[in-house]
This record gives sequence, C-alpha cells and structure tokens, in this order.
Amino acid sequence: MKRIGMIYIRLQTLLIAITLIGFGVSELRELHSFLAIAKTTEGIVVGYKRSDRKGSVRKSSTTHSTNEYFYARVIAFRDSNHRVHHVLSDASGTEIPTVGERVTVRYDPTDPGRFMTDLGIRCSAIIFSFAFGLFCFGVLLAMDWGQYRTWLAKLSNQTSPAPTGR
Repeated sequence: MKRIGMIYIRLQTLLIAITLIGFGVSELRELHSFLAIAKTTEGIVVGYKRSDRKGSVRKSSTTHSTNEYFYARVIAFRDSNHRVHHVLSDASGTEIPTVGERVTVRYDPTDPGRFMTDLGIRCSAIIFSFAFGLFCFGVLLAMDWGQYRTWLAKLSNQTSPAPTGR
C-alpha cells in the first residue's frame, strides 16, 4: 500500500510540473506573438472601478477579511488611427488608483480591446510557472535519486568497452 501511495505522489508531482511548464510555454508564446504585433502608446488613468468583493489579508498563520476592496484602473489611450479607447486595466490592487497617472499601453492595432498595461505581472506569472515546474521536477529527481544512480551505473557498465587481456 505504501508503494502505491508513493507512485501516486510521484504522478501528482509530475502532472503538476508538466502543467506548470506547459502553462508557461503557452503564455510565453502568446506574449511573444502579442508583442510582435503590438503598438505602444501612452495612456492616462481616467478613473477606476471598485470590485464588489472584499480582499483578504494573510497575517502570520491566519487569514482574515478586511474592509479593502480591489480597484482596477480605467485607462484612456489613443490608437494609431487617433481613436480614443477606454479600457479596464488587466491588473488590480487594494489601493485606489491615481487619476491622471500616465501608463504605458501595448495594444493590438487590429483589436485595441486586446491590450496590456503591466508587462511585469505577465512576465512574473511566466517565470513563476517555469520555476515552480522545474522545482517539481527537482523534487521528483530527489525522491528517486538512488534509483537514478543505480540505473546510470548499470547503463555506464553496459556501454563501457570490455577490458583487454594483455
């Protein structure tokens, strides 16, 4: 029964690693294709939208609700055809955004509704998924290191040339 449990844990860890790395690859490809066609312009925060749900804050070992709401910025930007677009930012926080703040907007010229204001958040998610996926693979290697060493030793003994009798 213990053996089945360990196999189950290894399979779960492998599935998590593959999923995270697959997500990272997918997001990286999408980001690369978006940035290849995206135009960059300056936008201005013209307002904000408050979410209906309240946030939760984790302090030491307990999580408790706060009276803080999440706020997303409403950004106005002008595309290359001089049309003004108002969009809701792809990032939100618990602080009320500053109206009048200038932000960099990257947008798809064929569909200005497809935009990005916070490249750092997107890159952080990609880096995190790769890092945690690789960590999971490392855990798998550490769990089976003894078996890998035995397997590699057998493999090297099979492929090494036979000693000559001189």
